[in-house]
Amino acid sequence: MAEGSVIIKELLKIDTGEEDVFCICPYTPQEGIASGHSSKIKVWNKDSSLYYEVLPPVQGDVTCILTTPTHLFISVDSSLILYDHHDLATPTETCRYNSEEINQMSINTSCSYLLCADDSGDISVIDISAIAAGGKSKLYKKCKRHHTNICSSVTLHPSKHWEMVSGGLDCQLVLWDFSRGRRLASLNMQEEGGAGYMVNPPMVHSVCGLGGNRPVIAAGLGNGSVCICHVSGSDINLTSTVQAHSNSVASVVCISNREEPFKLDSHAKGDKASRDEEMCTDLVISGGNDGKVICSPVWKTAPKAATPSKSTGSHRSKGSSHKVPPTYRISEEPLTVHEHGSKVNWLAELPDWSPGKHVVGVADQTSNITLYFIEL
Repeated sequence: MAEGSVIIKELLKIDTGEEDVFCICPYTPQEGIASGHSSKIKVWNKDSSLYYEVLPPVQGDVTCILTTPTHLFISVDSSLILYDHHDLATPTETCRYNSEEINQMSINTSCSYLLCADDSGDISVIDISAIAAGGKSKLYKKCKRHHTNICSSVTLHPSKHWEMVSGGLDCQLVLWDFSRGRRLASLNMQEEGGAGYMVNPPMVHSVCGLGGNRPVIAAGLGNGSVCICHVSGSDINLTSTVQAHSNSVASVVCISNREEPFKLDSHAKGDKASRDEEMCTDLVISGGNDGKVICSPVWKTAPKAATPSKSTGSHRSKGSSHKVPPTYRISEEPLTVHEHGSKVNWLAELPDWSPGKHVVGVADQTSNITLYFIEL
């Protein structure tokens, strides 16, 4: 394969036997995948065989699934249901911290806080630090009154443990300090020139953080675009946008190379002009209502050192320079467009599926889960 190319190659298709697959996530204990359906969850082995069928005590569509090393978390309507991996027949806890349907959950790296975004526009922050030792969850904070419409997505700040970013159908991206339940900043995508729209407004349907503790998030919008935002201090700023899809973006995931930047050439950027001192740190994979799965590279620009400044005082003057942080931008055009064929509901990276390779799962409005290799 030529250096600089990315291929989205089908690896496996799992027929779940259900009408729809609403959501998916990696299932850590089996190194497999879990899928959410109407009033049930199915857990699949790597060979596509069914490992277990979980029947929650609450009836309704399963809207989100997450796993930790010890537990499986399921949202059905406004309810949160917890299972120990050793007993998927009986929930350890069924609770209701949200007032309306939960759309997405996110969990921090230490598995101590769970974030639940819902239709009311609120995010419930739940303390789950005690459950691994047999304790119960408890409500820690409510982050509310800043989304005027459905809060569709939430993710942890990639580099700050007490911050999160939420996206809503009010076209807002909101940066929060969830330790205080306080909004730090917001960004209205309707007011951003780079996120204009012809038919569909730029509602925020999905957000994810870049890897490597970089203070950057990607967002998939209702106008078909994917944008990159820099999150620093108490501010959130749009840095770049790619018009990736012809219809709404349903889901985005960010793939990072764990050891070194991706080896992509300047000719693979899809840009009008190459830029100096750039490297590809991440690939944003987006799935849309247009039935496409698209790969768009994110480029890091390492700025040249600032001009040295002279210090004054009784001592001898010395040249000093301040460190300028790098900037990140998404390519002006998609790198790879794959015709998936059906409207996408959910994307999930599966880091344990094939060690050393990048695998993304796609849930759509058929009975299938499709797994793709992202090959460079």
